[in-house]
Amino acid sequence: MFTDFVPDDYVGPRAQPPSSKYWFGTTTFGQDVFTQFVYGLYPAFLIGMIGGGLATLIGMLIGFIAGYRGGLVDEFLNMITNIVLVIPTFA
Repeated sequence: MFTDFVPDDYVGPRAQPPSSKYWFGTTTFGQDVFTQFVYGLYPAFLIGMIGGGLATLIGMLIGFIAGYRGGLVDEFLNMITNIVLVIPTFA
């Protein structure tokens, strides 16, 4: 797709600096570093998208429940949300 090689292929000379053919250079085994970078992006983006999507859905659910029920339910969910948001400042 973005590269002509497979990450595990030995494609060129060993330990080459970046060039027009090997954008990020090659490893000590002659593998293209750019290809390994591109193939490594997919799982990282997938995990980020899934995590962001789940966080959004959970936040929307809490917001809908708090807005629909109101009163003590709203106060309780607001308190729990504030506690969760403060936890990183303690670390």
